Amino acid sequence: MAKKDKVQFTEEEVNELKTISANYVNLQQTLGQVAVQRLLLQRQLDGLDITEQQTQDSYVKNQQDEQASLAKLQEKYGEGSYDTKNNEFTKQS
Repeated sequence: MAKKDKVQFTEEEVNELKTISANYVNLQQTLGQVAVQRLLLQRQLDGLDITEQQTQDSYVKNQQDEQASLAKLQEKYGEGSYDTKNNEFTKQS
């Protein structure tokens, strides 16, 4: 079996290795923080997606309600136009 020679690193070399090791710790911590921030942002995006879909559904429902209401008014009063500013209905001739 070969004899193993032991080498003592210089203070500069030891400090360089310690700095590299500390950099790894800092980088891993930063990567963890980024992952947590990404998770939180994804949750916010998911919440926005849900709110957007609910609002779109409500918009479509409101359009359907409008059409149903207009159909009732047309059946009752006939063809015409409604002025929302003056609250007046004008029949078509």
